[in-house]
Amino acid sequence: MTPFASVRSLTVRHIGRKRPALRDLDLDWREGERLLLLGPSGSGKSTLALCLDGVIPHGIDAHWESGGVSVDGRDTRAASLAELAATVGVLFQDPETQLVMLETDDEIAFGLENLGLSREEMRTRIAEARAATGLGPSTPRRLDQLSGGTKQRVSLAALLAMRPRALVLDEPTANLDPVGAREILAAYAALCADRARSQTLKPSYQSLEGRRLSIAPDTQSHAHEADCLRQGSSLAQLRSTVRCCDSAVTSESSRFDSYQ
Repeated sequence: MTPFASVRSLTVRHIGRKRPALRDLDLDWREGERLLLLGPSGSGKSTLALCLDGVIPHGIDAHWESGGVSVDGRDTRAASLAELAATVGVLFQDPETQLVMLETDDEIAFGLENLGLSREEMRTRIAEARAATGLGPSTPRRLDQLSGGTKQRVSLAALLAMRPRALVLDEPTANLDPVGAREILAAYAALCADRARSQTLKPSYQSLEGRRLSIAPDTQSHAHEADCLRQGSSLAQLRSTVRCCDSAVTSESSRFDSYQ
């Protein structure tokens, strides 16, 4: 079966850097698979995430020295950034850098507006995304009144509302305190546990848990030789691991005033 995403002999070097962030990387991300990507800081995990959603090369300049990336049957260098962003959603480390609006529902709706959806469809997706991430009626409306963990859940809800086929979590708890980290892990656990909801939000729900791969710093050619340590790792194992890794290659509200 053709993998959802395929990376072949990928070597990418950031502008101004002597060493590649990724070197000769081979990786298959299978349909429906949850994959945990392990590696120290600087080993190229975030770079891989940016290549999967098309930010590299369409949004960030980098030296694409060799190899290719295919997502959902499309070469990421030939496909548009809009197409790839609608297919792969990436949740980054710092919620403050991902929020562009002032209010929770406006933030969740931002991507939907860019998709040109009707107000009725937007209301439905906002409600589903809030429910999936535990953003209930008691959640403050203004983003500046939210904790770091809740802001990150809003960012996650904004991604889920767009219904990408794949979800990449790039060190989503790194900038959060323990309480905020538990909020994000609880939201992720709910998504993994509720298969029906996951299928509703995305036709084939994918994230990065389950198969674990290690990437060595500086010598990313080791990545394709990495140990597939375990298939189907439990969520409890993920919870104990996600705090020490740099990247995971990832109630309905009555307040929809702006969309009624």
